[in-house]
Amino acid sequence: MREETRGKWVKYQKDTEPTALWASLQNKGTAWCTKGFTTAKTQLEGGDFYVYYTLDKKGQATIPRIAIRMQGNDIGEVRGVEDSDQNMEGNMIAIAEKKLNTFPGAEQYKEKTADMKQLTEIYSRHKQGEELTKEDLRFLYEIDKPIQGFGYKKDPRIEELTRDVAKDVSIIFECTQEQIARNINEVDEGTKAYIREWSIDVYKVIKNYPNIIHLYESFPDKKIFMQTLETDPTIDSPDTAKQALEDKNILLIMLEEILEKTEFSKEKQEYDLVRFSVKQLGFPNGATTDEIYTKAKELGLDLCPAEVGPQLRLQNTSKEWMLIAMKQIIDRSGDPRLFVLDRSGGQLGLSGYSAWSDDWWSSSRRFVFHDCKLET
Repeated sequence: MREETRGKWVKYQKDTEPTALWASLQNKGTAWCTKGFTTAKTQLEGGDFYVYYTLDKKGQATIPRIAIRMQGNDIGEVRGVEDSDQNMEGNMIAIAEKKLNTFPGAEQYKEKTADMKQLTEIYSRHKQGEELTKEDLRFLYEIDKPIQGFGYKKDPRIEELTRDVAKDVSIIFECTQEQIARNINEVDEGTKAYIREWSIDVYKVIKNYPNIIHLYESFPDKKIFMQTLETDPTIDSPDTAKQALEDKNILLIMLEEILEKTEFSKEKQEYDLVRFSVKQLGFPNGATTDEIYTKAKELGLDLCPAEVGPQLRLQNTSKEWMLIAMKQIIDRSGDPRLFVLDRSGGQLGLSGYSAWSDDWWSSSRRFVFHDCKLET
């Protein structure tokens, strides 16, 4: 009965006896924990519970398809019955969206419903044998942002749509497969993408080929960070930086003290930035801050001016945690701190991260450095 979408919403009131809700879920094949009596009771103590039931073979609305659990006046969670991870079926998305829009706080679910609508549309065209477009593939490979759904894990349709990665990459990057280098010896003036190991030696070669605009250690999960940052000359003081960050709704975390001590250029500057892990710098077992900085200098890398932190945060919308290698700034408590591009929930942030000279960093920790013209 998965094709059936006709049905009705039933509201189970907060603090009511849970038997009716519990009984409606028995032997229906849902993975919802609410089908346990104790859980149903606990959830109804926390807020109202809504279930969308579709028609069964007798025309009765008895088949549970969507659950919306409230926590007080807020939406606690939304679940479907696509699979054991409680993802939502494609033909239930519009029904869920319409109901969610009647609740306060529905804004946070708009991106999820939009992503699931797009996934459903792509999946339908794929089933009909249509070729997927560059935009479709960028979405499926989560190039620009993660796909958000309603289940505990990824929607299974994403994996089902996974195809010939090599072919897909060439479509996404708008190039031939021959223009994608899989090792450094394949790099030439015609190369548009490099997908392989990353190291100082590889960087020395790659930096001489401006035609290479896509860099990955592995696709699509490990994108290589290499960027020329042009500073905004209007951000020329701690006050203007703070205002610009607040205007973009960027969360400032343990930051004001070191931001106040940051020097900003009065004219536009360009910084060639590149990121390496502690292991890629030559420390497979980790190293201290001083050891990392010393080795980086030996390799031709320099510390970033402190203004790189706020300037990069203003321009970079990635939610990835990004540590800036810079001369530590001492806060009022005496802690030496570095800038970190951070986030809190879905909100972008800039924070100050403690970094004493003898602090130990794992081999996987990655720092952003300034390239002071490496010798090739």
